[in-house]
Amino acid sequence: MLLFMDGMAHYDTPRIGMKYSVLTQNDCTWAVTAEGRYGNCIKRVATSNGFAGSYLDIAPLTNRSGVYVPTPSGVFGFAVKVDDLSRIQVDEAGGMVSFFSVLQGPNWAVKINLNPTGTFSYVQPWGPLNSYGAVMATSAEGLQSGAWSYVEIKWIINATTGLIEIRVNTVPVLTFSGDTSSHNPAWFSLGTWNTVRVLNLQANYTPPNWLTTRHCDLYLADLTSGDSDDVSDFLGDGVIQCIVPNGPGGHTDWTPSGTNNWDMVNDRPAPDDDATYNATTFPGGQDTYNYENIPPLAEVKGAQMVWLARKEAEGSATLQPIVRQGGVDYLGPAQGVASLVYDRYDTQPYDLNPATMAKFTAAEINSGEFGLRKIL
Repeated sequence: MLLFMDGMAHYDTPRIGMKYSVLTQNDCTWAVTAEGRYGNCIKRVATSNGFAGSYLDIAPLTNRSGVYVPTPSGVFGFAVKVDDLSRIQVDEAGGMVSFFSVLQGPNWAVKINLNPTGTFSYVQPWGPLNSYGAVMATSAEGLQSGAWSYVEIKWIINATTGLIEIRVNTVPVLTFSGDTSSHNPAWFSLGTWNTVRVLNLQANYTPPNWLTTRHCDLYLADLTSGDSDDVSDFLGDGVIQCIVPNGPGGHTDWTPSGTNNWDMVNDRPAPDDDATYNATTFPGGQDTYNYENIPPLAEVKGAQMVWLARKEAEGSATLQPIVRQGGVDYLGPAQGVASLVYDRYDTQPYDLNPATMAKFTAAEINSGEFGLRKIL
């Protein structure tokens, strides 16, 4: 099922750490910049040729039907550009340096290296010591310097029927079948994952030749499926379009700080915190909004609601996403509001339209309403 999407069009550089579970920048800078394929991207620029650990983590919390439960499998995709691949320093052993890795707690279960030639290598955790890993497969082709490519990685963690497959621009470039489990006895492998780590790269050049990457249009899913239309395989290249409210919906229970409720929550390109907002103290209060349209012929592979909320007092506060179709409300999984300050985006992915239990159509997105219900 779909677990996370990011098109980078609704937040700015200081808020990257609110969108991703972990952001570290010990030897790089991160920035949201209008240098993507069709809009914004996240730009990573190394500031050292050493390695102190600079990466983005995604730890999924929900899928369309409830709380995310760790599984052995997943699929990840994003558009990525590396200015100069020759600046990459590769770690082929058991360290954490990687282009992409799948984590179980603090330990990696799958590691994908990007090599200075542009090829990819799959590294498996290997015993008997934590400092060892084994390169199990290397692709014959991969990325080119200075060019955008869409990279997708699929994994199944299993001692006999495991799988690693990498595609570039929908073309398979690496496939490994067999044992993908950890053989490091110190890592207590459970055969599942709960986090993915992106662009934990090391540079091999000194200034001014810093290693620079950009990425956009990112998705993450696992391979479980409660319905045949759920995301459970490669999605292929696509654009993640950000749409914001442009009119009131059928529910207007929350109190806006200004005249129009929808205009208080359509901040783009970045939130304005308490300059404009909607608020409520009433359990059961609902606000829904009409949204901008997507192209009428667009194929919708998934959708995700995103909101930025804070509490006004200590104690529990819980919100529930609403998908409103044909005047009927479909409530999603409840999520807590954790802080008195704006510090985290909450997201709710949808593989399917809960009204039809099939893929959303463009017409259903354009005629629908989306919003929030306060539970506590």
